[in-house]
Order: sequence, then C-alpha cells, then structure tokens
Amino acid sequence: MTAPTTTRPARTSAWSAAFAVLGLGLAVVGLVALGLAVAAFVDARRNPESWGDLAMAALVLISALPATGALVIARVQAGKGWAPRAVTRTTTWLAAPPVAALVLLLGALVVGSLLD
Repeated sequence: MTAPTTTRPARTSAWSAAFAVLGLGLAVVGLVALGLAVAAFVDARRNPESWGDLAMAALVLISALPATGALVIARVQAGKGWAPRAVTRTTTWLAAPPVAALVLLLGALVVGSLLD
C-alpha cells in the first residue's frame, strides 16, 4: 500500500486554464513533429538518395520549438501552483522527448565533427 499523498489544490483561473491547454497543445504538436522526424529517418535509411536526413533534422528542430514553450509553461505553472499536478506532469512528459531528441542530434553533430 502506498501512503496517501497530500496535494495542495491548484489556484486555477481562466488564464491559467487557458495556458494549461496551450501547453498541452504545444507538447502534442512537438510530439507529432518528432514522430514525423522518425518517419523521415526511417525513409532516409531505406532510400539513401532521398532527402530524409535533411527532413529529419528540420523536423527535430521544428518539434523542439513548441516543446520548449510547453516545458516553460509547465514549469511556471507547477512552480506557482496555477495548474493541477497531473496537467503539468502530462505536459512535461509529452514535451520532453522532442527536446531530448534535439540535444541528442546536436550531440551527434558535435561528436561527428570531432571524429572527422
């Protein structure tokens, strides 16, 4: 059995609810763009003459922009208590993969340039 958790009620208002929905929407857009980047990567591996590598890099960059905004919204709302914990956690979990993919892509570019 787990101990019951006590959570403080969120101080929600119309604006904080609107920002919570905006953050969730941005996180979903970033995750969908990351899925398209994975599809472009698979296409690039199957057909080396395609523009899949360039499309993948562009889509990872595109996916990181709304995801970063969603992470900022989730962090501010969690810190101020403006949104329920479940909303901020969901936004964070949905927005983290595109940002992590961007970091991995940049790391691969740096390591690749050092090895050349």
